[in-house]
Amino acid sequence: METPHYDTAVVGLGCAGLGISYYFTMKGCKVIGLEKNSDSGAMGTSSYGFTRIWRVTHADKLRNDMMRESLKLWREIELAVGKTLLENGAILNFGHPDSEFLKGIFSQFPDDPVIDGDEIMKKYPAFKNVPKDYIGMVTDTDCGVMRSNECLQAVKHLCLEQGANFQYNSHVVKIENDAQTGYFIITLRDGSQYIARNVIVACGYQTDKLKDETIEVMSYEVENFHIEEGYQGLPDAFLEDTPDHVYYGLKDGADLKSYKIGLHEERNIDAMMSYFQNRFDTNILGHAGENEKNKLKIKGSQPCFYSFGKDKKYNYSRGANGVYYAYGFTGTGFKFLPLHGKIMYSLVEGEDTGLDYPWLKREVMIARI
Repeated sequence: METPHYDTAVVGLGCAGLGISYYFTMKGCKVIGLEKNSDSGAMGTSSYGFTRIWRVTHADKLRNDMMRESLKLWREIELAVGKTLLENGAILNFGHPDSEFLKGIFSQFPDDPVIDGDEIMKKYPAFKNVPKDYIGMVTDTDCGVMRSNECLQAVKHLCLEQGANFQYNSHVVKIENDAQTGYFIITLRDGSQYIARNVIVACGYQTDKLKDETIEVMSYEVENFHIEEGYQGLPDAFLEDTPDHVYYGLKDGADLKSYKIGLHEERNIDAMMSYFQNRFDTNILGHAGENEKNKLKIKGSQPCFYSFGKDKKYNYSRGANGVYYAYGFTGTGFKFLPLHGKIMYSLVEGEDTGLDYPWLKREVMIARI
């Protein structure tokens, strides 16, 4: 019987693929990583950009437990590379009084004070027109902004140190199972091939190009507005749940001196422009004073593509063809980068994740085909 060249082939080296490669190589697996772009976090992918929000203030307990578990792994990564990747900061969650999102957060943090719309604008004067009956909560423990590009490069560095073989500009076109050996043959567009005992596809919104008939992948394009440097009067990050949309904002840029604002749903420029004009005092944001030209302006926008499964849950599964899949992180999975690896290692190799949720039990993930 032919010996496989690799224990595991990882197709896609964004946040999920790098997290998987990191954890598998840490466990001693021989890993080949294949990425069609020239580097991890390429423009247009969901891993592109300078920053992401990290927090334990999710509406559901599962995500908070996942963040705490992921944070342990992030601290190990930070120690290994000798730099801070997850910056601590204040996050404001606010919105309309009937928001289920906010009710979920408040129920988990009953001792934290809740503020109204007037208090929100007093604390963060760059906001305007916040209804008085809005409710909000500011959290500054176990949350903040992470330097996403630096995170990718740090984890990539550790993967290579641990023996991973990463091949960029490598476009996978076919994954076949060899019936005689049980191993997988991965074919690239240029005709070259790799052999592996297991294959994990983690291509984000492009996972559907390599799916089997049991895997359903959907995607949408979202838009981030990047605003000029010199902002003030805003929290380090925020999430606002309006009756119609969910918006977010956070510090951005290589030096964290600019800001980006986004809509957490399919691209809608009209909604974004209306929100920007109605919610922000551009005089305060841009240090304008009497000078019109110094008012804050939109610096540019950047589309990004997210994937999600039909039930909107993160999808860690094995297809009928024996290939494993990690996708459907809806643009919120970056902060869980190393935990994706731990969960997939549980699925592929049988190690317990330590997360006591039926949804993440190996037998449930195995059956999810």
